[in-house]
Amino acid sequence: MDLKKLFNEYRFIIFATIGFLVLILLVFSGYKYFLEYKEPETVNKPTPTPKAKLDNELIKEEVSTEINSYLPDVKDYFNISDELNDFPTVSYYDEEEKETEVDLTKVGTYNVKIKYHENEYKSILNVVDTTPPDVTFKELSIKEGERYIARNFVQYYKDNSKEKGYSVSYKDSTNANITRPGTYNIDLSVCDNYKNCTEGSTKLTIFYNNSNKKYVKSEKENLILKEETIKYGIKRITSTDVTYSYYDDGSKDEISRDNEVVSYDYSGFNHDYINEMKKEALSIYNDQGFTRTDILSTINNYRRDVNVAPLSLNREMSVLAIVRAMELAYSNSVSHERPYEEEKYKQWKSIFLEKICDVNIDYRVSIAESIGAKQESDKAMADYWRSSTEASDIMLNPKYTKTGIGKYTLDGIDYWVQLYVEK
Repeated sequence: MDLKKLFNEYRFIIFATIGFLVLILLVFSGYKYFLEYKEPETVNKPTPTPKAKLDNELIKEEVSTEINSYLPDVKDYFNISDELNDFPTVSYYDEEEKETEVDLTKVGTYNVKIKYHENEYKSILNVVDTTPPDVTFKELSIKEGERYIARNFVQYYKDNSKEKGYSVSYKDSTNANITRPGTYNIDLSVCDNYKNCTEGSTKLTIFYNNSNKKYVKSEKENLILKEETIKYGIKRITSTDVTYSYYDDGSKDEISRDNEVVSYDYSGFNHDYINEMKKEALSIYNDQGFTRTDILSTINNYRRDVNVAPLSLNREMSVLAIVRAMELAYSNSVSHERPYEEEKYKQWKSIFLEKICDVNIDYRVSIAESIGAKQESDKAMADYWRSSTEASDIMLNPKYTKTGIGKYTLDGIDYWVQLYVEK
């Protein structure tokens, strides 16, 4: 066999094969290098913390929240919350470095530890009171020679911290020692324990001390301590009944005072506010995800127990349910009647006639409503409905397939509404 001739004849095939094998070897070597040296950096290692970490600016030194408000989100402790690429965790500790829960009802300071990318950072949470107290001043009438103090002019006091201690001072020191009969303007400043102050004016009337005055009668009068418009034309009125003794010289003495009573005036509440209520309901809808999840999960578990298909949640109906919960709250009444004067708007079903959301409810199908208030949690509300014969019949009825769930909080009281519709 002529090897030279054979080599010349198959030379192209031989070189092509060798080149192909070399190419395969190079590709394999490159891929191995990539796995050994590149992948740990881009795949297994966490994304580098932003440069702020190197500058000690990643975490805020301290964060403050108002007493009786909300616990800050863990992201509130970061200066670069929009750039976070992992889920940090937060823990709170007292002065003795014992892990604890934050008490938002009291002013205090907590040490904060935050874990992020396997690193631990420290911050401080301050629960503060920066809100001036809510104060109503009253006019004072006394007889010549009687003594008075600044606190006598305070009719109503309520502080954000719920602490009862407060100080009252005269803006004009001469107001403290008025003795001659007449009527005087009194300027006052009322401060809570954290130096938040409310200023106001009232009147002092001093009568001549007529020792020959005669008693005329005693009467009980309703005394309005505070009147405020809260929302949607509704007024909240704090009042008490006071018994006075009246005399022939026009003076009177307070004999007794009953406990304070809170009432509401709904005369200003009308349909002009529906669009505003819708806007508020839409603005808080996203914050109620946990409420809807807890109640829906609990109720669907009850339905499965009796072999009834689960309910599906409807966004628009949930907005309607929030509006209904607002109506319960602002009427201070857990009632299926709506707080309006017009007869056609009194029944709860008329909520669908308002067209305040894009909800198309066919009135040929069945609709239902469950309402409640003053429960400790969302699940407790669902459990309460389960224990109620009427609400339970609605909850477990297989003809209802869609639901809307809403909640509203006013003056520390929670109100819930759940709407049901037939398929």
